[in-house]
Amino acid sequence: MGCSEELDLYAPAEEIYAVYGLLDAAADTQYVRVSEVFQAESDAFEFAQDYDPSVPGLEVVVAGGGNRYVAQWRDSVLKDTLRGDFGAYTGAYFFVTTDSVRLAPGERYTLSIRSPLDSSFHLSASTRIPPDPRLISPRVSVNSSNEECLPLLSIEDSLYVIFQRNPNQQRGEAWGYQVRINFRYRVDGISQNHAYGPTRLFNRSTGCEGPSGQTLCYRLGGGAVFNSLRHHLGQATGLTTYDAEPRCTRRFTGYLSDAIEVEVAAVDSALGRYIEVNSPFFRSINPVKPEFTNLTGTPRAVGVFGSVSRSQSPVTLSPCVEYRLGLWAGEEDPCE
Repeated sequence: MGCSEELDLYAPAEEIYAVYGLLDAAADTQYVRVSEVFQAESDAFEFAQDYDPSVPGLEVVVAGGGNRYVAQWRDSVLKDTLRGDFGAYTGAYFFVTTDSVRLAPGERYTLSIRSPLDSSFHLSASTRIPPDPRLISPRVSVNSSNEECLPLLSIEDSLYVIFQRNPNQQRGEAWGYQVRINFRYRVDGISQNHAYGPTRLFNRSTGCEGPSGQTLCYRLGGGAVFNSLRHHLGQATGLTTYDAEPRCTRRFTGYLSDAIEVEVAAVDSALGRYIEVNSPFFRSINPVKPEFTNLTGTPRAVGVFGSVSRSQSPVTLSPCVEYRLGLWAGEEDPCE
């Protein structure tokens, strides 16, 4: 008589905002997304296909490094629909960071969000862009003919990535680092992209030793990169090619192929904590997963305002790797 079998599945309506912004020191345009958290008393997947919870009409400003950036609204920002349940487009705020107003690693930037219709509405967060890392290996080298040449990667077993944390002695430090391999290719002439990574965050040498405390080494072992490329390219249903040339060029007179790049990203503390808490590898004795955000203000907010800096180096594959991946253009087996 004292029990009820009825359960209310929906929480009371509450004003909650989700804010996501990632400052990239190498990018010419920065984006900040501000959305309202919602719930649907229907099939949430179907509802999300046509519903855009982004909030226009706000005053979004980022300040730091001696500059003040007033963001503009754009209502048709293309997303990667393979990585989420929402539709292909969303609205977001953006501002340009080129030339004299480019973002500077080591500087702190503060985000401020206000509403012209509600003077009490205010959200804020800050991030310090981590220092620029510098790739040591693999990297472009100069041969005896004074040509710049791409490093040849033999990735059947391991790939060692070695970099300096802060070679320019910039302010601050990174929370952690991630390694990614970007591969651009074509299937029947249509451009495609594949990325291995990013790896899990790390802040010490992993699988190998760096030359000093300021130099880190990360080993991608077990043929992980090779197997990832082979599996991905094996799903292609047409002729697969990539721009392997030019592999060498006279210094300062031409360009090298950038079809394959090794990238090291330095991540700030806010983004690093956010990634760590939301990682499937996160472990806690608390059965309720913690919610991390560096947003503060008058309404409740979730999300993160963080930053990254990057170091990239173009590379190319050894002829034997090309052959085993079905990319070799020659007639003889180069692995023999």
